[in-house]
Amino acid sequence: MARRRRSQGNTGLILASAGLAVLIVALLGGFAYLKIKASDHVPLDKTTMCPETGPIAVTVVLMDTTDPITDITKSKLKTEFDKVVSSLPIGGLMEIYNLTDVQSQLTPLFAACNPGDGSEVDEMTDNPGLRKKRWKEAFDDPLQKIRTDDIGNGSSGTQSPIMAGIQRVKVDLFDRKDVADIPKTLVIASDMIEHTKFYSQYSSGIDYAVFDKSAAKREFRTNLDDVDVTILYFERSGVKFNPLEHVRFWAKWFSERGVRNVATVRLEGMN
Repeated sequence: MARRRRSQGNTGLILASAGLAVLIVALLGGFAYLKIKASDHVPLDKTTMCPETGPIAVTVVLMDTTDPITDITKSKLKTEFDKVVSSLPIGGLMEIYNLTDVQSQLTPLFAACNPGDGSEVDEMTDNPGLRKKRWKEAFDDPLQKIRTDDIGNGSSGTQSPIMAGIQRVKVDLFDRKDVADIPKTLVIASDMIEHTKFYSQYSSGIDYAVFDKSAAKREFRTNLDDVDVTILYFERSGVKFNPLEHVRFWAKWFSERGVRNVATVRLEGMN
């Protein structure tokens, strides 16, 4: 009987040891999980809201304000603007500019990364409430203000230097070292009617051979290798050329400059 009690005691000790080992493994696994989740939290620059390691992608929105547009076109433009904003990944940089009638002069409206609204973080390793507050104040609220106050509010200008504006974006932003190796997207909201002293589609039409012989081809020589472009296109009444042919002109212009993809969204309304 004594030997049986010792055997039962040994069995209990073994079971207790096994249970302790399982608990230790579970605790170690839990600590490892928390450590991995904590390492997912990338410190952000307090000014730009970009990861301190740099943005993971960049989207530039260029809004042509050289001529006004109708309310229906403006409403559709705001809808498309919302789509662009919602497609920006966490850690992606967005910069927004107004294209003015002064050659190569852009008016900056916004520049910040999407810091995330907190819905994607773990409460055990981060603070979703603080994340959402930061996202709203530094990202969402300023963009909503632009949506309300700036989109579609153009005025008649003396010229429409679209090519010069694109060139400025490329030189000032896409050529920067911190965005050299990340995906780049250019979104242009415009009637796309180029009108400068170097070349005017109002007087010359959209024959590409005419552009090829113009001073604009040399003046606005631009390399846009691997950039994705979306044109939010609004139509003008009274022009002599077909909108579809006009879109093809720009598709060729962008293709010759190395753009990877060109998409065009024709907005409702005649302006």
